[in-house]
Amino acid sequence: MDFTEAKVQVLFAVPMVLSNVFYFSIPMVSVMFAGHLGEVELAGSTLANSWANVTGFAFMVGLSGALETLCGQGFGAKMYRMLGIYLQASCIISFFFSLIISVLWFFTEPILVLLHQDPEISRTAALYIKYLIPGLFAYGFLQNILRFLQTQSIVKPLVLFSVIPLGIHFGIVYSLVNKTSLGFKGAAMAASISLWISFLSLAVYVVFAKKFNNTWKGLSFEPFHYILQNLKLALPSAAMICLEGWAFEILVFLAGLMPNPEITTSLIAICVNTENIAYMITIGLSAAASTRVSNEIGAGNPNQAKHATTVSLKLSVLVAVAMVLTLLSGHDIWAGFFSDSHSIIKKFAEMTPLLVVSITIDTVQGVLSGVVRGCGWQNLAVIVNLGTFYCIEAANGFSSQGTSGRCWNKVMDFAEAKVQVLFAVPMVLCNVFYFSITMVSVMFAGHLGEVELAGSALASSWANVTGFAFMVGLSGALETLCGQGFGAKMYRMLGIYLQASCIISFLFSIIISILWFFTEPILVLLHQDPEISRTAALYIKYLIPGLFAFGFLQNILRFLQTQSIVKPLVLFSLVPLGIHFGIVYSLVNKTSLGFKGAAMAASISLWISFLLLTMYVVFANKFNNTWKGLSFESFHYILQNLKLALPSAAMICLKGWALEILVFLAGLMSNPEITTSLIAICVNTQNVAYMITYGLSAAASTRVSNELGAGNPNKAKHAMAVTLKLSILVAVAMALTLLLGHDIWVGFFSDNHSIIKKFTDMTPWVVISIAIDTVQGVLSGIVRGCGWQKLAVLANFGTYYFIGMPIAVSLGFKFKLYVKVS
Repeated sequence: MDFTEAKVQVLFAVPMVLSNVFYFSIPMVSVMFAGHLGEVELAGSTLANSWANVTGFAFMVGLSGALETLCGQGFGAKMYRMLGIYLQASCIISFFFSLIISVLWFFTEPILVLLHQDPEISRTAALYIKYLIPGLFAYGFLQNILRFLQTQSIVKPLVLFSVIPLGIHFGIVYSLVNKTSLGFKGAAMAASISLWISFLSLAVYVVFAKKFNNTWKGLSFEPFHYILQNLKLALPSAAMICLEGWAFEILVFLAGLMPNPEITTSLIAICVNTENIAYMITIGLSAAASTRVSNEIGAGNPNQAKHATTVSLKLSVLVAVAMVLTLLSGHDIWAGFFSDSHSIIKKFAEMTPLLVVSITIDTVQGVLSGVVRGCGWQNLAVIVNLGTFYCIEAANGFSSQGTSGRCWNKVMDFAEAKVQVLFAVPMVLCNVFYFSITMVSVMFAGHLGEVELAGSALASSWANVTGFAFMVGLSGALETLCGQGFGAKMYRMLGIYLQASCIISFLFSIIISILWFFTEPILVLLHQDPEISRTAALYIKYLIPGLFAFGFLQNILRFLQTQSIVKPLVLFSLVPLGIHFGIVYSLVNKTSLGFKGAAMAASISLWISFLLLTMYVVFANKFNNTWKGLSFESFHYILQNLKLALPSAAMICLKGWALEILVFLAGLMSNPEITTSLIAICVNTQNVAYMITYGLSAAASTRVSNELGAGNPNKAKHAMAVTLKLSILVAVAMALTLLLGHDIWVGFFSDNHSIIKKFTDMTPWVVISIAIDTVQGVLSGIVRGCGWQKLAVLANFGTYYFIGMPIAVSLGFKFKLYVKVS
């Protein structure tokens, strides 16, 4: 990834994403208000909105696409005056086609009935769309001005110019629907009013802002000479956009031919609106690609245009992953914005996997469409869209309607998956936030120099290998004891187990602290570079206070996790991380502590984290049954806890130690500053990935232990199967993210170009390791929930030390692959 080019495109795309979402939200918000008046009103307004898209709005967006070629290349060629001429020509074309489409919209009811739509819904849709007609003209003019600004890279003001009309729209639509006699009609009328406000505010901006002195010279008759030239690009551009949109909208009409049309029409329309929202996000990147490509071509730089295209495609994949995860996690909430019907919300959940696949592909296709418009290849894109959407996709969609829910339910139990995802996401976030505290300290230390990066990274690895991983492992006993105890409704025992576990963590923290005081001679004994060992020893001494806090913190996390109290953890982990940035920056850069301040900041922030959670447990009423205060009774359960804690710690550490040993092996290679830093970055990356995996692992552990404690082994098995399927999805998402963004990621750790380049070579190995580790992490959670830690110890010991480590040593040293053994 070219980070510089990516930054340019992201800074361009984000305002475009926001402005497009805000403008698109105007008619969608009207549909939402209308939908809450009843099922028929929801079906009618969504059908009307689909009809408006299929015959009007999408066409207007397409017509404006000619300006992406003409204005984009004109701006690149510094033919500034022509941009205003092209804009006026495009507005004349939009006005002409708006008149034709308005006539069509007046006959909406008979057309929909002719298309075999439900008569009552058709009548409602026709009423709605008549009040949208004024908005069509405004929407066409608005799209033209947006393209005019976009091709000049003037995008940041668009956020303000789009959010204000949307904010006003909420007030208008609420007033017209709920406070006047207009009711249902008021929703459409509000959309028209707000679209005109949007257009007029942008028009005033273009006319009066000084920055447009070169590109806007006022109204002129000259644009009439360019209408034909504009049409040659506008019509193919409109066809290119509409053929894709029509394929989706046709599904709404097909839904009207099915039984129970109120439900099916509403459902498909919600899916299409969701697709449109996703496309509004995609169109930001698409606009960035179009503008960058057209500007570079206009300036005579075809190689720069190709490079911009490559970067846009990589960014599109990252955006697709983000949107997919968001929709999978929050589909019920999203569907609830459109309807209060439980039947519609449930059926939308069944359709979500298919919608996710569609959005992923459409995101990449959207960016390619932007490239096409930038190049002026709209004619070619029309043929491609016609073939793919109508010869393949639409036919497949027609044949599979009504079967998707049943098919996907066989693949995944979405009710159980939803429970686990809603559990896992907060756990993922809080674990990432807590882990980030120590990692951020390494990043700040690393920017002080290569030796400081190597020393802090080695210290962090040593801390993990001898302390932090062990503390996480010890707390694993609570996943069995508290998890099964909560399922068996032995609530009082959870507080007793927590205290016993904290006593154990305290004792082992003392032992580990003594070990940490002798870090330098131990590292030298292990043949590490003396200077790096000295730096690492200095760093880790200031981490010792944080070790105690980390142990206590992990115990409280398990205590809360086994009671399925996870959402508050996001806040309780984010706040200390936010504070940590201020602490570490101040201690490293604003005091004489410098390098030592990075480790000290981590200790302070870990104690803040622990104390915040302690206060929450002690004072919150929800823990009245599970926390009865400090008690000597907990000492009687130390031995019982140890029997699970030590195997649990061994189970976690054997895996972690195998990875951390690679850091020490790297110190034995030539150029230890580079190799140690590289391996340490890989291990930190693996740890971040595992923090994400650990959310699902925690969900599996809690679900399995609670069900076993309640005497439901079959439900525990079912929960395990669902978690394993989810782990595969997470592995794919993380692998794609790292493959596309590895340069950005390694840049957080070091500015050294050699390290960044070598990490790129190692990325495929890291990706394979993360993919396997994700599934293994979930299996570990199931083991902890069942109390099978001793079995897992044997499995981890055999695989990591009798198989993995010998292979790593052989490849690294004998076959000269060196650090690539990770």
